[in-house]
Amino acid sequence: MVQGPSEEFFKELEKSRSVLKVYKGELYLEKHQGTLTTQARNKAYNRKAEVLFHNVEFLAAAAAKYGYELNQDKLDVLWKEVLLYQFHDILP
Repeated sequence: MVQGPSEEFFKELEKSRSVLKVYKGELYLEKHQGTLTTQARNKAYNRKAEVLFHNVEFLAAAAAKYGYELNQDKLDVLWKEVLLYQFHDILP
């Protein structure tokens, strides 16, 4: 394997065009076992955010006994931001 510009890769690929199969339409691998990422730091920060949000909700529920009221609207906005990052093409 040699790292290089994509333009060079496709020029080299063009030389073998006559022996390569051609596919049209979407290629979907039905038997894939999940999606992985090389961005482990992103996954770690996402997990940390999940744990922190859980803790905030847990502590707010416990504090409600003493009159504390959680700003649920603000928390929902933040949760939705975290959930957005869990979308198929972002986090995985």
